[in-house]
Amino acid sequence: MLRLLEAIAENYWLVDHGRREIYRRLLTGVLEALDYARAEDWLDILAFPTKAIEWSDADAEQLQTALRRYKQKGARDERYDCTTVDELTGLRESLSKLCTEYGLGLSMRSSGSTRISPSAKRYPRIMKRAAGTRGTLHRYDTI
Repeated sequence: MLRLLEAIAENYWLVDHGRREIYRRLLTGVLEALDYARAEDWLDILAFPTKAIEWSDADAEQLQTALRRYKQKGARDERYDCTTVDELTGLRESLSKLCTEYGLGLSMRSSGSTRISPSAKRYPRIMKRAAGTRGTLHRYDTI
């Protein structure tokens, strides 16, 4: 959806000929769905305001509120949703980019504050998804 908004913003004719209302509705929809954003999504979301043709203080506040919720709970929940080493590696890379590019204090740590290292020789054992249930990290340890 962000790419569509960026494309609309680049087409001045659309904006000048009554498409600003459509743009605003799409942007509002994106902001309302931020609670479902994953780490990889946040990389695009945090870069978006500078590309937006219209960005209000209320939009910025809504983004910051959703980002606070993600930092408090979403990143942890996303970690628990990982069912493969590749998913953990992708999450770790996205969280690392969020930290370096946006200064966010996010990392993959277990409840015992042990850093999960997908690049290590041993990986956390991952339970396979049971029908209708979400995968769970079985063990957290660092090599």
